[in-house]
Amino acid sequence: MLMSKLQKLGHDPESLHYISKDFFELCGHLAYSARETAEMFIRIKKAVEAIGTGMDPSLTLYENNRYSPTRLSVVQKLTGKTLFFKMVQGQSLAEKKNILYTCENCANDMCIKRAEAKEHFMSFHQ
Repeated sequence: MLMSKLQKLGHDPESLHYISKDFFELCGHLAYSARETAEMFIRIKKAVEAIGTGMDPSLTLYENNRYSPTRLSVVQKLTGKTLFFKMVQGQSLAEKKNILYTCENCANDMCIKRAEAKEHFMSFHQ
């Protein structure tokens, strides 16, 4: 079942096998624990996703409250530049991904969602 899904996505199962084997051998040579191996895998996955989306991997999104953030900030680690977003007034308790924010640096009243904050930074404030 997994093999058929991989083939539908256009992946060669033999190549994935060799890459996975090399990855785990490398982690074994470095004497990584299972947790360190998982962290390494997650970091590689995030780096590949960032390259695939064209998003700058040095951008980090922070929020002031984990469950209902009223303010967001995007920080570019390389330059230290920070951009703040505040929640649009009058919103009821909505899902975190659906809350609208406005950029505090922009003069216009363009509303964006949480997932669009990094893209806004790259497009308008780079």
